[in-house]
Amino acid sequence: MSITLHLDDILAEELRREASVECIPPEELARRLVRDALEERSTQRLWQEQNRRRLELIAKKRHAPLTAEENEEFARLQELACEQAAPFDRALRRTVAELQREVERLPAESTP
Repeated sequence: MSITLHLDDILAEELRREASVECIPPEELARRLVRDALEERSTQRLWQEQNRRRLELIAKKRHAPLTAEENEEFARLQELACEQAAPFDRALRRTVAELQREVERLPAESTP
């Protein structure tokens, strides 16, 4: 099955430029970009469903004990949540470290 996409001139030119940099035809780059975007959307949709279930289990846990199966599911979903947060956590740690270095470079206050 094939689909024809019509791109505006600016987007088409950007696609040609990027394809040229990678030494591949623009059509191949477009296929790769669409494939990657669809995979990302699918991954995000799956995570949203898993996170919704995780939140349901958290709410249930506040009112009643979870079953053994639910505890296992909850543990697995919590691990996934940590994996999802890891890139953000790393970026936040880098930002904090940069801010600390900047603070250390500030001139020391002189006390009268």
